[in-house]
Amino acid sequence: QDYNEAVRLYREAAQRGIPASKYHLGYCYENGLGVDKDMDQAVKLYRESADAEPRSAQALKRLGY
Repeated sequence: QDYNEAVRLYREAAQRGIPASKYHLGYCYENGLGVDKDMDQAVKLYRESADAEPRSAQALKRLGY
């Protein structure tokens, strides 16, 4: 699996306003897949995703936010 390419595509989709892409990009940051692990960035992206798509709020609950 090419996580670097996945991150590039998720970023591109996020810039186009696709909420699910922010969720997946947050997951990459949470787990250090294709990017350095960064929990602050992961939470930021999860929150942005949850604001647009309430189902994404489950990730925040899992992290205790």
